[in-house]
Amino acid sequence: MNEKNMDRVADIIVIGAGASGMMAAISAALFWKENHIKNKKIFLIDKNDRAGKKLLATGNGRCNLTNLKQGPGCYMTCGTESAAISGILSGFSPEDVIDFFKTNGMLTCDRGNYIYPKSMQAQTVADTLVRICESLNITVILNECISSIRYLASGFYRLLSGQGKEYTTKSLVLSTGSPASVKQDYNGYRLAETFGHSVISPLPALCGLKADFGGVAGTGDGKVFFKQTAGVRCEASAQAVVNGICVSKEQGELQITDYGLSGIVIFCLSRHISRGLFEKKPSAIWLDFLQDMPEPEIISYLYEENGRNLTLHQALSGLLNSKLAKGLITLLSGKYNGISIHTPVSRIKPVVLEALISKIKHFEVVISGTNEMERAQVCCGGVNLSELKADSLESRILPGLYLCGELLDVDGICGGYNLQWAWSSGHRAGVEAARRFCNEDTLKQKTERQDG
Repeated sequence: MNEKNMDRVADIIVIGAGASGMMAAISAALFWKENHIKNKKIFLIDKNDRAGKKLLATGNGRCNLTNLKQGPGCYMTCGTESAAISGILSGFSPEDVIDFFKTNGMLTCDRGNYIYPKSMQAQTVADTLVRICESLNITVILNECISSIRYLASGFYRLLSGQGKEYTTKSLVLSTGSPASVKQDYNGYRLAETFGHSVISPLPALCGLKADFGGVAGTGDGKVFFKQTAGVRCEASAQAVVNGICVSKEQGELQITDYGLSGIVIFCLSRHISRGLFEKKPSAIWLDFLQDMPEPEIISYLYEENGRNLTLHQALSGLLNSKLAKGLITLLSGKYNGISIHTPVSRIKPVVLEALISKIKHFEVVISGTNEMERAQVCCGGVNLSELKADSLESRILPGLYLCGELLDVDGICGGYNLQWAWSSGHRAGVEAARRFCNEDTLKQKTERQDG
């Protein structure tokens, strides 16, 4: 149909053709199909030149669809509505996601509970969703940014685009995503606020953390340490400490960079540090580089190395990444009687060796900031869940308004959890937006029978 002559009235309009938005539109269309409701229109509107654009970058281009290992600690909210998250997730589970794509011609593969498209290409996921939209006659409108929305006394929503086009609908789904990993765009939050919804400040999450070089392991040589050890990847346990209190613990791969800390273990802790810094609370990461060995065992091992006439660097390199071992010794050398990488273990006093190992087991990095929003994978914060009906994601402020995906105050850890939230919340919002028409049609038919 020629866009110039397009009828701009739809039964449901979904703003945002990302993962949650496409799932919302598809779920609404499938609900109508299953309930034999015909002649309904769905518009899916997006400001980008293609649907699912952000999907293409997920999982380093492989698109980690979901994760079979689910638990309460996998999803977080700044508010108090954590129970609502579980209810939404149970309605469209990881197994449902796998079945959905399989039914629609896309197989998946399991990589230790991490679920990917069998093609290992995010493009396959985006293409599959677009194809489903086409098969269900969902009208996808691209390069269209909605600048304002009004709720009319008649119960309809009137949308105005930046290009001056008007759209009208009775059910509206906001799934505009967050500004994470893209050019900053807070339009979705602004639209939600125009309806009276409150937004918990969106902050970078699943991102790297910048070190305060003057606050590393109680020394003033942090800049040299991070320069020497940049690029090191190792296993470590880490704690996020905000205002002197440990708020979360993780264990996994740590990556040291020239600016500070990165890697999966840091990504999973970053939302706590991000929020702490925003609230101007002292924030730090405490690391244990030898989490699988207690201090007495390490000391015993190093004493055994005395008989082999090894230097401290040679001995620690049997336990740690060699580059990391060198950096740690150099950083701590001034603090412990001038030890160096060349000092034989046999010449180090036991009290100094014990103090050195204690530092390696309790290594504090004071954090000065996070990576920029564009380099974060998701946001923490968003529209407050308490302002939505927990069973439908419908606004408690206005009828027929639904919100889903990253726009909401929900963020998951690394490993496919944020996409699972997108699928689950999009599915719920879409089904409930469509269900309104089912109820209306049923009531209309009942009234007609009574009148007849």
